[in-house]
Amino acid sequence: MDEAGAGAAVALLVVQAAIAAVQVFSGTALPESTTFLIYLVVSVCVLPIATQFATAEPTRWGGAVVAVGAIATAVAVWRLQGLWVPGA
Repeated sequence: MDEAGAGAAVALLVVQAAIAAVQVFSGTALPESTTFLIYLVVSVCVLPIATQFATAEPTRWGGAVVAVGAIATAVAVWRLQGLWVPGA
């Protein structure tokens, strides 16, 4: 399992979340801003939690746990893109 790859992905997600949060809190009107912010938090938190869970007790299923976390993160980012409709 490559923890550096997961760390790099989380770093990019944090940058994305910071940029989006600044835009939302600076006045960009979204139809569902609360839902958007919840997905934003989920997109940042899922992968580190999955990585921690996978490395807490090393088994052969650790990679699968991280893969499921990565899929969940991808779905959250996909939903973020769908919710980002400024001014609608």
